[in-house]
Amino acid sequence: MVTQFFRKRLSSFRIIIFGFMGVILLGALLLMLPISVKDGHGATFENALFTSTSAVCVTGLVVKDTASYWSCCSAACCRTVYQQTKLADS
Repeated sequence: MVTQFFRKRLSSFRIIIFGFMGVILLGALLLMLPISVKDGHGATFENALFTSTSAVCVTGLVVKDTASYWSCCSAACCRTVYQQTKLADS
């Protein structure tokens, strides 16, 4: 019943847009965790959002130097987001 409501309300275009937004926000939240940054204080929302958007859209742009700022956990997060996006494209 609920799925029929959403199918009638959401077009395929909106589902794709909301899917991208959800993956970007999830990636940004994961990058804001203290474990994602080498200094242990967590990234700012702007840096995390930009990096997550870059990973989802596969542009490769970064604000901070990846090797010196982000930890192994954040690299795994970006790789996972990138792989999920590439699976959705195919």
